[in-house]
Amino acid sequence: MFDTDGVSYPVRFANYQRNSFVPVETRSAGRLVWSRNYFEIDETLLLIPVSVQISNGFLGVRSTNDLLIFTCGGEFKYGIEIGENQPVVLGKQAIAYTKPSYQLEYRDYDGELILESKGFPALKDYCRLHLLKPSQNDFLAAVEFSGGPDRLPGEYDIFKLGLEESLPPWSFCGEGALDHVLLHKDGRTLIVIQGADVTLLNTEDGKENGSFRIEMDKIISASLDLENNLVLVGEESVGGSYAPFLKVMTLTGELKWSYKLLQPQSKQPPVCGNGSRVYAVGAMKVICLVEGEEIWSFRLRSEQPAWLTATADNKLICLNGGFLSAYDDRGELIFDTALASDGETFDAPAALDLNGRLYVAGGERLYCVE
Repeated sequence: MFDTDGVSYPVRFANYQRNSFVPVETRSAGRLVWSRNYFEIDETLLLIPVSVQISNGFLGVRSTNDLLIFTCGGEFKYGIEIGENQPVVLGKQAIAYTKPSYQLEYRDYDGELILESKGFPALKDYCRLHLLKPSQNDFLAAVEFSGGPDRLPGEYDIFKLGLEESLPPWSFCGEGALDHVLLHKDGRTLIVIQGADVTLLNTEDGKENGSFRIEMDKIISASLDLENNLVLVGEESVGGSYAPFLKVMTLTGELKWSYKLLQPQSKQPPVCGNGSRVYAVGAMKVICLVEGEEIWSFRLRSEQPAWLTATADNKLICLNGGFLSAYDDRGELIFDTALASDGETFDAPAALDLNGRLYVAGGERLYCVE
């Protein structure tokens, strides 16, 4: 019913990508193949797409409250209303999402419900679902309650629940906030970051596998590289003031390297590629780092957010100011394609299918580039 082999978590920055790394090569020359205006689907539809996900020849364009399903050829299949800012997971045969009423559903790519309205413990108003990992028989979730307008104490709950069960066999819960929740690529370890504290949880029984502290005063964003090292952007006190740094640490808390950043972008966590490459955005430029050393960089054309996607052949795709650009492993420009000239906004990185085609969701259109 639901197979998520090849899906990496979190899925905020594209479905089978791992922190915006795509395990395929792109042969794209930057030619626009097709675009679809959302108004053609529904004139009243107002979207702010925050991710494009790909699975089994289908595209999922997720906005704040809506999910639109297309074929990779641009044919619109159907749309559904989803819980505000809650994750969506595209599996091989079906899609998992939460309804606005905080119920979990599975739906196949023809739009037929497979699992209808499974109760979701602890998910309610003013909750954020940091992570959702569905499967055939159960699902793993990390939920945070912010306290709402009444400023109640914040709470969190991480659990695994069987689809036929009403109570989870284990739960890791308490007061406070969840800043970041990442899943190891083996699927058996959760990396939970709360302030400067890191806890490793076994996803089978909820037991702690270890813990350590991060020597930073504030964690802005976090990701895992392809070797499952922790990649962090944060601030620490230097000479009486706070300075931003990018740090790479092992999951035992050992610091591998550190790099001082200038005006780092915070919307997208650090993007990681092959060969220990880490890509960072700051001070109007993109930097490629290896073992803490800058090996190349390029200037951005716009002060708008830059959205990055790394590919298996060490190309970097950059979406900035309505232009989609590609750079080779030396930082040389391959193509620079204008997608929009009318002020259209872009709030999600490009996704790639298994044939290397690029898909970009803007505020008005969905684009395919090859």
